[in-house]
Amino acid sequence: MATAAGSQSSQRPPVRYPIPQSSFSKFLWRKKMWVEATFALSMLERWEKILVVCLLFVAGSTIYLPQHLLFLTRRARFYLLGSERESFYVDWPTKVDL
Repeated sequence: MATAAGSQSSQRPPVRYPIPQSSFSKFLWRKKMWVEATFALSMLERWEKILVVCLLFVAGSTIYLPQHLLFLTRRARFYLLGSERESFYVDWPTKVDL
């Protein structure tokens, strides 16, 4: 009896996420597994993962991207003109002006 139970335990179930063979694919696979484990995406279904990633992308592109583009233009202006407040100053309308 002990041998029958021992032979059954030596067989492993199939791996759900097989590790790729190439080094670049293995790197991407590890990053994907890290993101899924860190943000608990591994417990979601595929459509839920897509929804969460899309929501994060939309929120990031509407909240963070405009501020980052403003920062980049200020840095470029500083490096090209030597000062952040030279002839390219634009007075954007505020809510009061609209």
